[in-house]
Amino acid sequence: MDHKLLVRVRLGMDCASGVIKIDGCLTDQSCTALFSLIRRLQGLSRGVAVTVDLSGAKHIESRGLESLQLLSRGEPVGTAIFDVPFQGTVNIIVPPELPRCPASIVRGPLGRVAA
Repeated sequence: MDHKLLVRVRLGMDCASGVIKIDGCLTDQSCTALFSLIRRLQGLSRGVAVTVDLSGAKHIESRGLESLQLLSRGEPVGTAIFDVPFQGTVNIIVPPELPRCPASIVRGPLGRVAA
């Protein structure tokens, strides 16, 4: 399955806060693109507060979420994008249950999800 990171970005008029709404798949690989986007928001305003809203994501890999949580805690994320410490806050909105990859869901003959 092709895991696309689909995002919508909202930035406050004062550039002090921004929201990145994830509508696609958050995987360990797509986190690099997300980190790059967060870094670009920081370039608009130092100390920007970024909220990453995963509530509408189609698929969230636990490793991708863990990488994002490291960033939100100010810990090294193991990517050259953040070789300079992030100068802001990252908050994460996570759904109560991580959505599974649609390709991994077993379906019956009529297309219904098998129990």
